[in-house]
Amino acid sequence: MPDSVPSTGRRAFLGAVGGGGLATVAGRLDAEWHRAAAADEPLDVVVRFEGIDDPRSIEENAVSRLKQHAGASHDNFRRFAATTAGIEIRREFWLADAVLARVDPGVVTLEAIAAVDAVSEIRPNDATSMTEGAIDRDSAVGSDLPRAKDRTDGARRRTGRAKSATTAGSARIGQQGDGAGPSYGLEQIHAPTVWDFYGARGEGVDVAVLDSGVDPEGHEGIQSALDRGGWMEFDDGGERVESDPYDPNGHGTGTSGLVVGDTTDDGVQYGVAPAAALYHAKVVGEDGLAFAPIVAGLEWAIEQGVDVVSMSLGPLSYPAQLVEPLENARASGVLVVGAVGNAGHYTSASPGNMPTVVGVGAVDRDGTVTDFSGGERILTDRYWGGAAPDGWPDEYTVPDVTAAGVEVPSAEPGGSYSGAGGASAAAPQVAGAAALALSAARAADADGVGVEDLERALVDAAVHPDRDDPFAVDPGEDDRYGAGVASALFAATELVAGHTITGTVYRPDGSPMPGALVGAEVGRRTRTDAEGRFELTLPAGEQPIGAGAIGYEVDATMLDPASTNEVEFTPTPADGPAVGLTEAPPDRIEAGGAATATFTAANVEFATVDVTTEGLLQRADLGLRVNGKSAQFGEPVEVDAVDRTPEFTVTIEVPEGARVGSVTADLAVSRNGEDRFGELPTVRVHSDPLRVGERVPSIQAPVDLVAPGTTIELGDATFSGSGGDGPSTLRLNKPVSLVAATDASPRIEIDGASDRPGIYVGANDVEIDGVTIDAPGASAGVQIGTEPQNRETDAPSAATIRNGTVRGGDTGVDVRVAPAAVVEANDVTGETVGISIIGPGATIVRGNDVHDVETGLALDGLAREVADNRFRGIGGTAIRVGTPQSRLDQLDAEPGPIRNNVVEGAAIGIEVTDGAAVGDISGNEFREVESEIVGLDGAGSVEEDSAWHLVLYGATGLSLVALLVPYARRRITR
Repeated sequence: MPDSVPSTGRRAFLGAVGGGGLATVAGRLDAEWHRAAAADEPLDVVVRFEGIDDPRSIEENAVSRLKQHAGASHDNFRRFAATTAGIEIRREFWLADAVLARVDPGVVTLEAIAAVDAVSEIRPNDATSMTEGAIDRDSAVGSDLPRAKDRTDGARRRTGRAKSATTAGSARIGQQGDGAGPSYGLEQIHAPTVWDFYGARGEGVDVAVLDSGVDPEGHEGIQSALDRGGWMEFDDGGERVESDPYDPNGHGTGTSGLVVGDTTDDGVQYGVAPAAALYHAKVVGEDGLAFAPIVAGLEWAIEQGVDVVSMSLGPLSYPAQLVEPLENARASGVLVVGAVGNAGHYTSASPGNMPTVVGVGAVDRDGTVTDFSGGERILTDRYWGGAAPDGWPDEYTVPDVTAAGVEVPSAEPGGSYSGAGGASAAAPQVAGAAALALSAARAADADGVGVEDLERALVDAAVHPDRDDPFAVDPGEDDRYGAGVASALFAATELVAGHTITGTVYRPDGSPMPGALVGAEVGRRTRTDAEGRFELTLPAGEQPIGAGAIGYEVDATMLDPASTNEVEFTPTPADGPAVGLTEAPPDRIEAGGAATATFTAANVEFATVDVTTEGLLQRADLGLRVNGKSAQFGEPVEVDAVDRTPEFTVTIEVPEGARVGSVTADLAVSRNGEDRFGELPTVRVHSDPLRVGERVPSIQAPVDLVAPGTTIELGDATFSGSGGDGPSTLRLNKPVSLVAATDASPRIEIDGASDRPGIYVGANDVEIDGVTIDAPGASAGVQIGTEPQNRETDAPSAATIRNGTVRGGDTGVDVRVAPAAVVEANDVTGETVGISIIGPGATIVRGNDVHDVETGLALDGLAREVADNRFRGIGGTAIRVGTPQSRLDQLDAEPGPIRNNVVEGAAIGIEVTDGAAVGDISGNEFREVESEIVGLDGAGSVEEDSAWHLVLYGATGLSLVALLVPYARRRITR
């Protein structure tokens, strides 16, 4: 360990931070500390203190209480800095309980700083590449746009609509197809209706955008909004820089315009809340984003009294350092809106992936979620670890809502306009929607609207596309749309509604109509009770209100709830047949079970059901019941649903002993020759766990057929990893577990996977447990995620490989961009490398037996822990640490400990390459090793085209181009 941190100081510091702290921090700082000392240069460090345990407990006068707490916790450090040579305080922070200090490493020691009372953590303040990189421009980057994918597991199936394979396009405004008037993004979010009905365009609401800057030249709306608000630039130390508004790359101009912009040269309206005040904090520097400016920018915004903050920036990870400032911002009464990124399903970007923040994904012009939009289920403890506050849920999904993110008109520097795309375009529109809703509430004197009320209104008012699909049921929330497409109109109504009307809905014969839908154009809906009665709370103002039901035309009227208390509706019967799904069939059933879909039906004489099956399930084996009566597939069945709205059921029966597969039913209802068609959600037929034996030679088939989240138990047999004439790689592109059955030793053999991995993991929460994997000639036995190539990546979280054997590939287990991966208790070998880690995924490598390779562990990424492993028969280096210190600094991340490993037979036990970051190295044993530990004092730079550079460049958008180009993903490394 570094000489500047004696073991006594290390122990003292460990006691202060709860274990593991100083070893990590010291290793993290060591290279920079020695480099600065050798060059006689100062070094900037962020010193963190113990913040308030529960920020939400101090929501009353939160800002002043946060400042008081920070002031008190920094007292000892101020005295230390005032009386110690070689250290000065550059800036103090209250939103994150921290101090930015400039130190002379040749004069002051790290131990001395760590020993100051209340210090909990020390980090460098290097630029971190946090820009989420989602706004696409029509620059020469068309070849880098996302491509359509065929992966659909995990997303809700939508029927009765054409799906589009969307990309973030690069059209000019004149090619947008919006014409003069509101852009399609404004129409989707219902901004024009808020302007007209509520007379609110954002007046009285302050919105901050933290980004790369803003250039208001030639954009009158943005300039006026800045005049109402303010501008501030922050350097990498969080210090304010006196400057006029500017934007060196355009990202911030685009996001700002989507909040407060006016119209394009072609008359297209593009800003959601054009009368709001804009506060723009330029926090992205030439080298990316450091901790200090982002916290300083948030502090400045809160001190200006802003209501909403929009952040289209952040890494594809779960950064602990952002938790405290974002929690405190929320406690301060500010709603933070963040993009969830553009790396597609099973990924998310921070801060949009925090429960504290409203996370936003992207949809296209048709309201269909884009393939590149981020979204995933997050297991809090697994993904965030100890950084998660106690109040966070055990698990949750992101995004919270979605908004337009493909070819959305917005501003560019210099007075021009172009199409913006990605989650970065969607997030500021949702921030604008929040501003509109809050503006409407304040205009209506709706008192006491807090940040939780505003967030709840945005989420509750979102419209999931399945809500109005007659062959789907609104899921509430999912990991693609969240709660749905955000609506500024419906959110405003949630906050403003204060007048209650009651009434009754009648059938034409005068009898009450139960279950009728009563709703207002401004957003509220309800259903009648058994007596046909309803109660609806609405805002004041004349508005259309109507009632209808399946098989009936809507009966509507204009009224003002402020002056009308009671109303009656009598919908008239419609002529054609109609159905609406009220209860969807289950996602999965077992053999011997049945899947029933329940509809409300009207004006239906006949129903025809047919099915298609996949897998080993046969159509001829299935049974059908329509309204409880036995029926034949493809044959019309008479249905007693004429001029009424009874329940109407379709049941698919699966016999005992049926084999694995899936079934999708098509339904046609008719009356007098008029038909309505639709497709029911697919039902998988299998047990969970699903036991697979030697009669199933290929594992790919059951993986493709089972429902997400299924456990596949492998019997005592040898299986092929691929099937058919396709690629040899076994692809695990949905959450699934492959585990050995009790007392079984299953083997998966993958032949012909030359230059490709034997097994590829591309989805969250995949587990492989107790399985032998043999992949001769493959690039890797198992590969988790991909490196970005042309800013495309897969980044699956929480993959686990344990208790198995992996061999045959050039690399045994290859962990690419894969947050929270675990490689544990495996027997691993390969042609060259046992285990390889690339990227900032915080992988755990524990208890493995790695042998007969040239390099045991190639650690070029971030490991949370490398412990209790055995390395034997190693031709070269047992553990090679090549994690670039410079890249780790940019992510403000900590290398984990390398401890309690045993190396038996190797040229080098542990090798730390030049410029690499290393954490605590302790408790390791070396037997028959020529050189035990080499390179600990190495410090230098890493080539810019290194693998880590590709990961960082693609995942977080370090460069200007990455700021502009949305991410897509590759299924497999080519």
